[in-house]
Amino acid sequence: MSFLSYPTTAEQEKLLTTAAELADRFAERAARYDWEGHFPIENFKDLHEAGYLTLSLPRELGGQGASLLDLVHAQYRLAQGMPQRRWS
Repeated sequence: MSFLSYPTTAEQEKLLTTAAELADRFAERAARYDWEGHFPIENFKDLHEAGYLTLSLPRELGGQGASLLDLVHAQYRLAQGMPQRRWS
């Protein structure tokens, strides 16, 4: 059984899809960032534009109100694009 083997809602699927798309973009840049030793600022811009940085904020405050479980699963998927960082 995989870490991500659990029933998901449409909202959770959307979150995981977003994390996967971001991870793919990050993976394309990972070697360059490692080689140059630069901070991955482009990745944070992508996170911001995708609304990923507001996942844990309550909906009442303009966030997405994601649960801790949702965040853990999204972070797990996101880290696959830049495993050397692990995006903790």
